[in-house]
Amino acid sequence: MSTQDPRPATTPAASALFAGEGEMRARCRAMDWAATPLGPVEQWPATLRWMVRTAMDSPFPMNLWCGAELVLIYNDGYRHVLGDKHPSSLGRRGADVWQEIWPEIAPMFQQIRADGPPVYADDAPFVIERAGVDDTALAPGEPNAWFTFALSPVRSDDGEIVAFLNVVSETTPRILAERQLKTERGRLAEIFERAPAFIATLRGPEHVFETSNPLYQQLVGHRDVIGRPVGEALPEVVEQGFVELLDRVYTTGEAFVGTEARVLLQSTPGAEPAEHILNFIYQPITEADGTVSGIFVHAVDVSEQVRARQRVERLEERLRVALESNDIGTWDFEPATGRLEWDARTRRILGAAPDAPVDYGIFLERLHPEDREHADQAVQRALDPAGDGAYAVEYRVELPDRGTRWIRASGRGLFDPERAHAVRFTGIVTDVTERREAEAERERLLREAQTQRARLTQIFTEAPAVMALYSGPEHVVTMVNPTWETTVGKPGALGRPFRDVFPEFAPTGLYELLDRTYETGVPFVDPEVNVPLERWGVVEDTWWNLVWRPLESDDADRRDILVHAVEVTAQVRARREVEQKAEELARLARALEASNRELDQFAYVASHDLKAPLRGIANLSQWIEDDLADRFTEESHQHMRLLHGRVHRMEALIDGVLQYSRAGRTHTEPERVDTDALVEEIVDLIAPPENVRVVVKPGMPVLVTERLPLQQVFMNLVNNGVKYGASGGMVEVSARDAADGGCEFTVRDHGPGIAPEYHERIFAIFQTLEARDKVEGTGIGLSIVKKTVESRGGRVWVDSAPGRGTAFHFTWPARRVEGEGQ
Repeated sequence: MSTQDPRPATTPAASALFAGEGEMRARCRAMDWAATPLGPVEQWPATLRWMVRTAMDSPFPMNLWCGAELVLIYNDGYRHVLGDKHPSSLGRRGADVWQEIWPEIAPMFQQIRADGPPVYADDAPFVIERAGVDDTALAPGEPNAWFTFALSPVRSDDGEIVAFLNVVSETTPRILAERQLKTERGRLAEIFERAPAFIATLRGPEHVFETSNPLYQQLVGHRDVIGRPVGEALPEVVEQGFVELLDRVYTTGEAFVGTEARVLLQSTPGAEPAEHILNFIYQPITEADGTVSGIFVHAVDVSEQVRARQRVERLEERLRVALESNDIGTWDFEPATGRLEWDARTRRILGAAPDAPVDYGIFLERLHPEDREHADQAVQRALDPAGDGAYAVEYRVELPDRGTRWIRASGRGLFDPERAHAVRFTGIVTDVTERREAEAERERLLREAQTQRARLTQIFTEAPAVMALYSGPEHVVTMVNPTWETTVGKPGALGRPFRDVFPEFAPTGLYELLDRTYETGVPFVDPEVNVPLERWGVVEDTWWNLVWRPLESDDADRRDILVHAVEVTAQVRARREVEQKAEELARLARALEASNRELDQFAYVASHDLKAPLRGIANLSQWIEDDLADRFTEESHQHMRLLHGRVHRMEALIDGVLQYSRAGRTHTEPERVDTDALVEEIVDLIAPPENVRVVVKPGMPVLVTERLPLQQVFMNLVNNGVKYGASGGMVEVSARDAADGGCEFTVRDHGPGIAPEYHERIFAIFQTLEARDKVEGTGIGLSIVKKTVESRGGRVWVDSAPGRGTAFHFTWPARRVEGEGQ
């Protein structure tokens, strides 16, 4: 801080009052006091000027609170109290300078103005704002400055208070030092009390206990040892030679250090002395003149360490056995020299020959290419002095005899005392292939479980069935799916008991059934439960397929019930209607069956009655031809041949009508049918002319079906192809899988073809495209094919055009015999 005058003196009075050396005199000389509430120095009371001069002469921190506004004037010693508030505080109102503590000190001025006594405070605490106050160790709002001060009035000659003199000494350093000392003493006491060692102090040649910490008290069985000699307080140690050791230390002034000393102490009152293994020191306590006045005892129980070392020795042997039995290999690496050692198990695990040389480069070469980088990085991290030396990594090796194997390696880098570099790197390896495979399988199962859970959640949310969850003995509705909300018609059901949501179920017995399901844990399943349901204010008679399935919850005293319900009201009503119609249909079926029997009887009688005259005509015409053969002209023979043809055609027509009436109504048991052999048999029966070939293509299936109707279809179609195909042509029969299941068969000829406008007509009964005199036929065969195929659930169609032959296709629903057929 500068001690030079900031500027020339303002007035002669100020120059005279503040004459002399010092920063504050200079600043007061330079101050424009007329601009302050005190006014010009010339107007100040004499007592005030005298007191100002006295304060400026004092090396002790002093300040004056002047006038009604308590304007601040202070000497050089007070600058340190202000801190960074100096020099701006000079000539300012006290309330502005010390805003933060004004509520505390303002009452002091008021007390003195009210003729109260002067104020004296010893180590008064304040929370002040100034630079240089280190309060980082203090709690927010805790005092950060302490002062001892005396505040007294300065009166004018007429007794009026014109200022207040404040003589102040800051005691903050002492207070903080005392607090620090107290804290340190507390810490020392706490360390003594909590030290993880047995500590005691002994005084005098009799080794009288002066102090002991709790652990020492625990060691000696909480006996009252303070103020008593060791030999008296702990008689069991006398014969063990410890008192003699204390005498030697006290006499010679030389400390004694005991290592793993065995001592018998009565640590439990009334019990036999127990053995403790201690590391201890007897340290002499010397006075200023060098004489020994006592002994400091410090001991640590190493019983566990000693026993642990013994256990470690035993464990090392067990470890060796464990490594061998668990197929764990060990390795040791010296980074400085590059020496790498593998034991026999490590060599076998990593695929190295027993006598093969190994180094770090060879190790990396044995790893899977994709794992080398991260394995090397793990090693480098373990060897980095900045790290903790830990090493754990898994990598793959490719072994010629065992394929890809997963290896886990773990270890630790060891460093020199300065931790400048790694001096050793050691650890173990083990084959974890089976574990990795098990983990992969577990992860797969976990993913499947998560997927399944997501699916179940999706099913619950999107299920078209009504789903809900009832919880606890009151069956509170805790969860419903959207279908429940849109179907049940009970807004605001969540959080309410089942009985409150469905009061209309009271007479149905469902309350009791739900209680029983909850109590027994046995699922309730009942199709078509009939209940009255009030939906959106309207009661309806409804039917439900209902399932209540109990679910165990985390709370053993509570069980949840999963509800799955499908409304079948429409189905039940429809079924009842169907049952009524089925009964009517059964009645009609019985009537139809009777009608069919009558039709069969009629067809048989008609066939018999119609064929009898035809046989008579055929016989009579044959007799006439035989008797008059030598008299017949060629024209007569032609007429007779025409007559025989008409008779045969009429018989075929009658047989066709009979077959047509029975087509589709006769069913036989399904059997194994080789369609290739079936067609060959039909060809043998038809006996086509030598100039017509019937070719059965490969791929004909073996089916389980009714043989007779399929044979009848092939018979008509093959015969049709032979009859209408080109002379010297070929009829082809083939098969393939039908698009809608079953088989699709094709019978193709190379005849003149059929115009598209006749494709439907040819399947009508008695329809032919050629004159019966030109091509023998009844017009019934294709209608029988159509009726038979459609009665078995198939369909038949023709693919033809004039000049490019005809292909008849039909589908036949049947089960194919796998592995058989061409």
